[in-house]
Amino acid sequence: MNMNYEMAQVCYVKAVYSMDRHKYMLSPSLSVRDFIATVQKRAAEDIYHLSLSSNETEINTIEVVEAGQELENIRAEDAPKMEPEDITMRQKYGSALDHVSFYVRSALLDPIR
Repeated sequence: MNMNYEMAQVCYVKAVYSMDRHKYMLSPSLSVRDFIATVQKRAAEDIYHLSLSSNETEINTIEVVEAGQELENIRAEDAPKMEPEDITMRQKYGSALDHVSFYVRSALLDPIR
């Protein structure tokens, strides 16, 4: 991915129910769809220790969840996953993008909770 790093946005991603946290530099002009795909691939390598040549099905089980969702009787890590959209991350979050973090989880790859 060719990206102007002056425009890059710091993005924090944390594996659910762990202390495993990663900081990524991503473009706010990525579509939500491309953001999810990018985080899935980065988390596959960094958190789940899969190679990118791994079965795409395993990588696609990784869900990206916006952190900080306040839902009654639902822990933040169990909140609904992000859904692919064709709008950019900047359009979705506006100036709040500077403060949004994300969880990743996978029913297939996470240890039993």
